[in-house]
Amino acid sequence: MPGRDDKITQVKFTVVQYIIVVVFVVLAYGLWSLQIRRSDEFLTRAEQNRIRQVPILAPRGKLLDREGQLIVDNYPSFSALLLRDQMRDLNADAQKIADGLHMPVADVLDKIRRYQLARKPAFEPIIIKDDITPDELSFIESHRDDFPELETLMIHRRSYPKDGFMAHQIGYVGEVSEEELNSPKFETYQRGDIVGKAGVEAQYNDLLTRLRKAMPAKVITMAAGNWGSLDSVAGASYSQLDQINLMCYDMDAAGNGFSWYNGALLRNWNFTVMTCNWRARPFTRAGIAPSKIGVGIPFYGRRWPGVTHALVSGNFNPSTVLYRDLVNDGTRWQPQYQFYDSIYKSDYLSILSLNEFTSYNGTQSIKDAVAWQKSQGFGGFMTFTVEYEYLSGQVGDARYPLSTTLCKEVFGTCQ
Repeated sequence: MPGRDDKITQVKFTVVQYIIVVVFVVLAYGLWSLQIRRSDEFLTRAEQNRIRQVPILAPRGKLLDREGQLIVDNYPSFSALLLRDQMRDLNADAQKIADGLHMPVADVLDKIRRYQLARKPAFEPIIIKDDITPDELSFIESHRDDFPELETLMIHRRSYPKDGFMAHQIGYVGEVSEEELNSPKFETYQRGDIVGKAGVEAQYNDLLTRLRKAMPAKVITMAAGNWGSLDSVAGASYSQLDQINLMCYDMDAAGNGFSWYNGALLRNWNFTVMTCNWRARPFTRAGIAPSKIGVGIPFYGRRWPGVTHALVSGNFNPSTVLYRDLVNDGTRWQPQYQFYDSIYKSDYLSILSLNEFTSYNGTQSIKDAVAWQKSQGFGGFMTFTVEYEYLSGQVGDARYPLSTTLCKEVFGTCQ
């Protein structure tokens, strides 16, 4: 037998040293991977363990008629949520919960079963009853210790005209069904989502959903004005749109009976004229987020013979003139003929010798439009259209004077 004085050979000692070094390297790598390389992943997992995702449905847009009268509105109501990760005894609690919420216990169990079949995470809550009564809300609040799995959520719901007025045109909304979820055109929806089922409520739902699915990385916009219920359509569909561009031009129809500006910005309490802020109001009233609204700017104007300024009554026959043609007209494009209406915010030419008035959107009106857009929190701009301003005889940014002004006002600089 080897004695205590036998020494470990140098080879064995070296092997043990290498093994210890390798173990420490592996541990150090694991610690580095945990703390640094995969820190974001583990942070996300930790957050998921302590943060519960609760579905909060955005209010749908209000529906207005062409006179601005409210047809369909939203009202606040409460829904009952079931927190599955807080449930203790499903069989015992389900019956008591159903009794307190005045609903069949089979409905409670069926909703739970549907989520289980869909393999939804346990921390994802289930809406088991919508639009609960004050008594049912009191039941949940007074039994929080008995049923910690019950929670409430305030949701906006639709308020339709009484007696079914215009029901065939307005339509209705509802939770997306199992059959719809199995349909390809509802692939982007999830259980609990509210969709239009018929009428105006459902208009463009299918088209916009298909567009969003086909072009997930593209910007989807809608050019609109306050006519033909486009504000109601936009209000019902804006969740699928990136930007709704208001056509703030062609607001000077000769049929109005007076001369006017093509793209005036502000009404300033003159309720007889059409302006951009008048055109925008129905869309903001429809519940559309201001950040999704874009302001349309025309790169063309209107020439009115027989009158030298706006708001003159009479029968006129105006014609369209492009900005590039206006600037290249040496007879008309003179400093002494150029004016700016600081009340309604529009550039114009007034030429007494020709007895002529021309409205257009120039650099000053664009500056005021950007200031107004920022004050309203609107999302951006649309121009119609770049080739109308192109000055072939210029170089650099001078070839696009309106676009350059718009770019500098919005971003501060334009490269």
